[in-house]
Amino acid sequence: MIILLLSLGLIFTLIAQNNIRNNIFGNNRMLLQQYRYYIEEVADIYKNTTLSLASTSDAVYLLTEKQIDDSTRFMKLNSIFEKYITKYQSIDSIYYYNPNTDKVYFNDYKLYNKQLNSDIEQIIRKTQDFPILSPIFHKVENAKTMVKEEKIIASYLLKIPTNKNLKNPILMLNIDDSFITNLTNKSNQLFFIANGKDIITKNIDNLALYQKVFEKYNSIPHEEDFDLFTLKVSSNRYLCSYITMKGNQNIFLIDNFNEVFKGVFTILYIYISIISLAIIILFFLTKSITQKAYSPLNNILNKISEIDNDTVIDEISILDDKIDQYKNKEEELEILKTETPSLIKSLIKELLLTTTPSPLEKLKIFKQDHWLLDETINNYQLVYFQITTPSFTSKLDFILQGNLPKTIKYELIQMSLHNYSLILGMAEDMLDINSLKNIHTKIMEEFNVKLPISISSRFSELSSIPSAYEKTKSALDYSFVYGIDCAITLETIETNENNENFFISNTYYEELKTAIYKTNLEETEAILEKIIAQISMFKYSNIWAAIINLYKFINNEFQNNSFKESIPNYIFDDFYINIMKMQTLLETKLVFISFFEESFNNINADSTRKIFEKILHHVIAMQFRPNTAKALFHKLLNTFV
Repeated sequence: MIILLLSLGLIFTLIAQNNIRNNIFGNNRMLLQQYRYYIEEVADIYKNTTLSLASTSDAVYLLTEKQIDDSTRFMKLNSIFEKYITKYQSIDSIYYYNPNTDKVYFNDYKLYNKQLNSDIEQIIRKTQDFPILSPIFHKVENAKTMVKEEKIIASYLLKIPTNKNLKNPILMLNIDDSFITNLTNKSNQLFFIANGKDIITKNIDNLALYQKVFEKYNSIPHEEDFDLFTLKVSSNRYLCSYITMKGNQNIFLIDNFNEVFKGVFTILYIYISIISLAIIILFFLTKSITQKAYSPLNNILNKISEIDNDTVIDEISILDDKIDQYKNKEEELEILKTETPSLIKSLIKELLLTTTPSPLEKLKIFKQDHWLLDETINNYQLVYFQITTPSFTSKLDFILQGNLPKTIKYELIQMSLHNYSLILGMAEDMLDINSLKNIHTKIMEEFNVKLPISISSRFSELSSIPSAYEKTKSALDYSFVYGIDCAITLETIETNENNENFFISNTYYEELKTAIYKTNLEETEAILEKIIAQISMFKYSNIWAAIINLYKFINNEFQNNSFKESIPNYIFDDFYINIMKMQTLLETKLVFISFFEESFNNINADSTRKIFEKILHHVIAMQFRPNTAKALFHKLLNTFV
């Protein structure tokens, strides 16, 4: 198997290398063909765009004299242009170079000439099929090469298409220098111009590279009009592509060799990683299959499968008695029959016990904003509205000033796009339930909404305390507060005024105790819902004490029960730690549920294991009575499927 994987990997790598080379050939060929088309079909038009001026001493003087200020030079030069430009009255922008300031100046003319317009239209038509090749008039930073005695060169910008497989390629154009002397680089591609073997370039830094390219090109045979070859200059290696044009001229495209073939080494690395992972998986898979094939239970099942069914019927009555004995002695068997049939099947076939993962992460998703999912939470009505009128704040100020002391701060918090809450900053002894009810009624009448009102007993200015918003939001979302660091809702205040019983009902405790003993998760959750609902009605200063009492009761029930040994100690440790971390009643309830579910799974799984250890011991003892063993397994499968 390993040799097969290695062989496939080698074939895959060779194919990848071939694809990369073909990709380079294809992309470079297409790129150079576009250049060749552009140069051969359009270059002739460029030659006709050179503007000729009459050879006058005035023009030369204006272009070279250092004693004339720029404004005078500009005005006089314009008059000469208007006087002596005959074939082309003007182009869109005329440039001239000032050697004194080493700057370029231009004059914008809007005179039109049919011949010039016709030439430009031809250029556009020739290149419109290639959006990446777009000639436009442009201003260059250094116009020395544009000004030659009396000639003003109309220069074009040649946008060179980029190639994602090429890293900083160099484009070498060996074309006639009579019509253009400078190409502007706009795509990280370096141009230089060459006429045959003679290099005409201003980029002296790369002159050695250009010469090496021509030397290597002239030393190799050329059977095709397009090909690739490699070149080493100093410590660098280059990949050179070329295409032949008319007149035995060539266009060269040069790229760093290591950058081009970096993808090959990346593919090799990925291949080695995949092969290593496949070998590891194959090892563990083989080990698992071997264990299953030679397990005692698997041997028994294989023997049972070879037995003839005709001899089983005679001993069925004995098997019925055996199964009834196990049922009578182990009450948990009936529970397992209805609640975990898939687990029973797994035990019979594999003799392996798989425990259910902890549900804590699954339940944590309910920590998100429940008030966005439902209209009410614990009878706490949510309000969806959006403040759109500027008068809202002033009207709200008026209502509050008439019912609260001026020293009380308030904050209108936007809980979501359409949900707001009014937070009042005051001490607990300043609460006046009648004033709050009056505010609530007036806001509802004025704005036709029921605005939730909450009290912050610690933060006098909510906007200046960053943590206040999150704590208040948590209190509003889950209707749960404790200590003095959070907010308390108006509904809770009203309830606490008339509720002096701050202890959990004994009836609830008894029902919870019964549900724990039965290890029934659904029944336990139902009782827990009732207890949490009762705790939520307590004064916020008593909520935390009620939670601690509930934790102690549940912990004692599990510690004093016979099934304590079935639960690992870490589950009890995590239970206490998670209770101490909780900030809301909803989070606390989820911790309780997670503890119950994980504990019950361990209890039921342990009970199942003990039952089937007895059954399997009986089956193994009967391995020399295969007919009886087969009938017993048939009975078990029919019982729990």
